[in-house]
Amino acid sequence: MNIRKWSALLLGCFLFFVPNFSDAADFGKALELEPSLPLVRHALAELYASRGYGYRIAGQYDLAEVDLKKAVELDPNLEVAWFQLGSLNNDNGQWELAITNLSKAVELAPNIASYYTNRAYSYLGTGEFDKAIADYSKAIELDPNYALAYFNRGVAYYNVGKPDLAIADFNKTIQISTDDALITAAKDRISEIQSTK
Repeated sequence: MNIRKWSALLLGCFLFFVPNFSDAADFGKALELEPSLPLVRHALAELYASRGYGYRIAGQYDLAEVDLKKAVELDPNLEVAWFQLGSLNNDNGQWELAITNLSKAVELAPNIASYYTNRAYSYLGTGEFDKAIADYSKAIELDPNYALAYFNRGVAYYNVGKPDLAIADFNKTIQISTDDALITAAKDRISEIQSTK
């Protein structure tokens, strides 16, 4: 790769991480490179994935999708890009597509609990509660203090007619969570279940 392309890439990286820099158009020049070296492809994929995540958080879903798809095109083994793409699909209620993309993330990085919880959320969206329970259980196995996984598994248990298991998970949520809103939601769920018994 010639020095001009490396300079554009480095400038693009700098501009990406320096907010409100006046010449952000140069970042686009860096992203237009067609690198042949795997390390450069990976670096650009990371940049696309990072910018795609930023667009997703900002609610600019169309731009996020373009960048995240480019990231997985540049580096199909970049699991965080698959995760963000699947999470974007969840945001848009595209459950089946989310399951496909999050399954790729799980395949590439099977020890990350949040990848399982996001795919489990997709399974909740499709009504596949047993698969959701399995993924939430795997996430809890990987991270026993993952309060949101307990809460959502409790929701899934309730949906398959297992209120006692749901209550146990909601109680565990209350025990380990530091999020007041999640604790309140778990208490409310327990009250709802107990009022129907």
